[in-house]
Amino acid sequence: MVLNSPARVAATLGMAFGTPVFCENVTGERTLAEIRGTIPARIEACGVQPHRLPRCWAITIVRLIVAPLVLVAILASQAKTQSLPGTGSPEENKAVVRRFFEAQNEADIQRALDEVAVDARDEGNPLPFGARKFFQLEMEDLRHTFPDWHGEIIDLVAERDIVVALCRVTGTHQGVGRLPLYGNLLSGHAPTGKTFDVAHIYWFTLKGGKIEDRRFTRDDVGMYKQLGVLPNGAVSATSTHLAAGTGISSVIASRRDRTLETRNKGVVARFFEAQNRGDARTAFELTAGGFNERIAAAFADLLHTFPDWHWKIIDTVAESDAVVTMALASGTHLGAARFPLNGGLMVGAEPTGKRFEALHIHWHRLRDGKMAGDDRTRDDIGMTRQLGLLPPAN
Repeated sequence: MVLNSPARVAATLGMAFGTPVFCENVTGERTLAEIRGTIPARIEACGVQPHRLPRCWAITIVRLIVAPLVLVAILASQAKTQSLPGTGSPEENKAVVRRFFEAQNEADIQRALDEVAVDARDEGNPLPFGARKFFQLEMEDLRHTFPDWHGEIIDLVAERDIVVALCRVTGTHQGVGRLPLYGNLLSGHAPTGKTFDVAHIYWFTLKGGKIEDRRFTRDDVGMYKQLGVLPNGAVSATSTHLAAGTGISSVIASRRDRTLETRNKGVVARFFEAQNRGDARTAFELTAGGFNERIAAAFADLLHTFPDWHWKIIDTVAESDAVVTMALASGTHLGAARFPLNGGLMVGAEPTGKRFEALHIHWHRLRDGKMAGDDRTRDDIGMTRQLGLLPPAN
């Protein structure tokens, strides 16, 4: 029972008292004090005999003590099962993330830091110099390197204490980076004057209305391709369609239908499980496009390049038609890739025999029990570096 009005509170007290004095439909204009003030007149009106008054009053006093205790117990139970405004509800957490990006887009670093917990972590790791100092240095260097850096939230999904943001991020390379950001290929690099327009996905954990942890994957290879730093790289399909304005947004109108989430999570889980078995047909029959020759060829090339390719699901969140999965992809480089998958840097490269483990975030949209869209970002720089195809980070 949700006690969200004076009438419901009074009705609850009435049930606790168990007498006609309190069992009534109370309007919002009457307070409990006013109700208590009518007790003597109500008793007389009810025709209670004088010799019974001491007993009646004794019972009433006991009930006056018991009723508030009952009310407190109900409210405490209700607080455990509800997400109230300001205590980390999904909508409140989304608002925190929106404010965080709005402040960054306005270059208001202090306002952005106000949304970060003082003991926040990055990818689960404690931060040197303290969380807010760490984020401050990062944002300052981003602004120095890309003065017009802008992160547009395309979509948000919230569940439990997690908010995931699909973003279109743009900027112009006009400064020399000083920190090892974005895979550390721009630190000390002369400005190219070129712009980038790519996809980022941020996975935030919130506590007490503040950002407590952050994970992310980005189309860094696509960014470096656009800046001319990695000319043999490839811009991801997700970056391409977000830049074209074809992303599906639900930021303005919050999703309300949460009835299909369990089923949708199950569909996505079976998709990854089938890939782990090497069963591309079963996996892609779960998509709206179905299984076809192009998908068969791409999946065969993936297994040719990494015969032991494997997904390890870290976490999944869902909201209505969206299911977002954070996973570790792993494999051993034993074949030469022909398709420009995972940033395209492995096409034609001789197998190194090295193993990688890299973070992926997949943003699936489902329709009628089928996956109708898959936006994704990956740590392609980290993967390629682990395989020895990029120089180590400094």
